[in-house]
Amino acid sequence: MNSGKIPMRETVFLAIGEIIVSALTVAVYFILQKFNYTVVTGVLLGSAVSVLNFIILSISVNRALDNILVGADLPSVSAEESISDTVTDEDTAGTDDAAARFARENQLKLQNAIKLSYFIRTATMVLALIVAFVTKKFDLIATLVPLFMFRPILTVSEMLKRKES
Repeated sequence: MNSGKIPMRETVFLAIGEIIVSALTVAVYFILQKFNYTVVTGVLLGSAVSVLNFIILSISVNRALDNILVGADLPSVSAEESISDTVTDEDTAGTDDAAARFARENQLKLQNAIKLSYFIRTATMVLALIVAFVTKKFDLIATLVPLFMFRPILTVSEMLKRKES
């Protein structure tokens, strides 16, 4: 793992999805004759927070895994052994047991690190909505739409990724 690594393909796909959702949102406001500059600033704020949310999620999960894996004593099977026909279930049974033990022993550490990330990401989204509501420079609904589309866009991304492979 590399704690600084951001999944670029997914991030770009999310950004493109957010652009499409934002354009559709602006179009709906235009059709309903409710369009003004706050709609554009709202979708920009919501999209930016959504992409930032994904980047923070990626970095924090990678960092949490890196911190736990440092110093972990997991028996490994070399690439040549894993490809070879001579590897038996008995050879990999120790690796599976060690991996299961490792997961049990470090589950709480990983959960705590990810919970902290979740709190930070949620606070960022709530702060963006508060700013949108208080300043009146951002349309609240136009800000919410990109935030709600975060997960569906990533789900579509995963479905397309699976379809390719």
